[in-house]
Amino acid sequence: MQDGASHTAVVTAETLSGRSGAIDYFYVSRSGFVLIGGWIDDEGEEFGQVTVSCGSGSATFPQETVLRLKRPDVEKVLGRQGYDFGFIVFGKLEFQSNARRDVAIRVVSLSSEFRTDAMSRLISDRRMLFLVVGSIGAAESWRGREVALGHFLGQPAGRILTALNRVVVKAGASKYYTERFLRNASPPSFSFVTVLFGTLDPMLFQPAQFRQCGIRVGEWVYVCNSPEDGEAALRLGKLLFDLEELQNLTVIVMQDNVGFAVANNVGVANAMSDRINLINPDIYPLGGSAELLSNTLKSEIPHNALQGGLLFYDQDTLMHAGMYFEKEICFSTRGYSDRSDLIGSGRISLASVEHFDKGMPFLDGCANEPWSVPAVTGAYMRFNRIDFERINGFSEEFIFTHWEDADLCIRWSENIGKVEVNPGIRLLHLEGQGSGKNELETHLRWYVNRVIFSTKHKEVLDRLSFANGKAESLRRSDMSLDRRVER
Repeated sequence: MQDGASHTAVVTAETLSGRSGAIDYFYVSRSGFVLIGGWIDDEGEEFGQVTVSCGSGSATFPQETVLRLKRPDVEKVLGRQGYDFGFIVFGKLEFQSNARRDVAIRVVSLSSEFRTDAMSRLISDRRMLFLVVGSIGAAESWRGREVALGHFLGQPAGRILTALNRVVVKAGASKYYTERFLRNASPPSFSFVTVLFGTLDPMLFQPAQFRQCGIRVGEWVYVCNSPEDGEAALRLGKLLFDLEELQNLTVIVMQDNVGFAVANNVGVANAMSDRINLINPDIYPLGGSAELLSNTLKSEIPHNALQGGLLFYDQDTLMHAGMYFEKEICFSTRGYSDRSDLIGSGRISLASVEHFDKGMPFLDGCANEPWSVPAVTGAYMRFNRIDFERINGFSEEFIFTHWEDADLCIRWSENIGKVEVNPGIRLLHLEGQGSGKNELETHLRWYVNRVIFSTKHKEVLDRLSFANGKAESLRRSDMSLDRRVER
């Protein structure tokens, strides 16, 4: 993910040699997306523009597409600290650039300017997505990381990034392989949909645990989001079916990792039932609640309702009873600057998602009917497919994973109906143990997606006060905390 940074040449006293700036890397994707990294000897404040010229045309990238960042190597050579000498430019070319070629680049800021020639490197759109997220997600700024990245992605660069993501996931989801193992061709009463990434262990344990608890799953749809595991996923699917762990099983192998949102959309579209349960690979039945869970799963899902459940750390300790939003106000670490009138007031509001009752002991019998909440986690969701498809399922804006569940809940509340917790759904959540993942990549994507979410749902954040994140318009109203948990 940080390959863009690895192509950054370290500036020394010898390599500086009187230059006022340099281009370290210049990538162009097959669809015309552009990533440029470099540095300029200025005060890291107002940026003019970057102009790229070659034989087939020219393009100008304004300061809204430029992210300023720390360059400790440049600071050391110049003997000045506190300025973001580095820059990343991300945009899109309007002309075709189908080959590696020399280009002329002109970089202009308030107090400095340089011109140079560079060699563009043609890469795939998918490779570009990884490089962009890695580069901007890892960027540090003297102005403050949250403020710098928030303003950058809150402008055209953010819209261009979501456009790039849509190009990548559309290509990845254009073809996939589906294998069905059926004992009964009739639609089951409900379907489970689980997205797998990096490990197939859940296929070995999840169905067996549910069956051992007496819960018969009519159909389980496993979407393998890592194609390198596709052959093994199909073998395991046949084994599960032969052992009669499942009545019906559908295994879908994606041709590429298309992320949590798109993979779930594909799984929902291919399920045999219209009553859908999205269930993460780290979710298991909770001992002592199997009969209640089984009866709830067989029941009708209320029209227009998106339901979550109670998720537990262990038999007695709650992890999740719905979610609410809070607003975090991040300030520039350098206060106000000459650039503040261009990019805002030196502060930015970012969303935070918190879980009701996290870590609280649970008192059984105190909650019997569903209650409304602002959001539920994507670790478990329950809905009717027709309602899900009315808002086109999960959004393709978010990079691979994180924040798409909160986004779905807001869009559901605004366009479909209630988001609620059904206390009949009680599950054990082995948080974070259901996939093979790179922790650094996951953190960078979470950070970028947080800004995308906060920009998209700015009106929701505006309804939240700093002092009371659970504003009246978003607070759970008909089930108090004191009624449901032991103090």
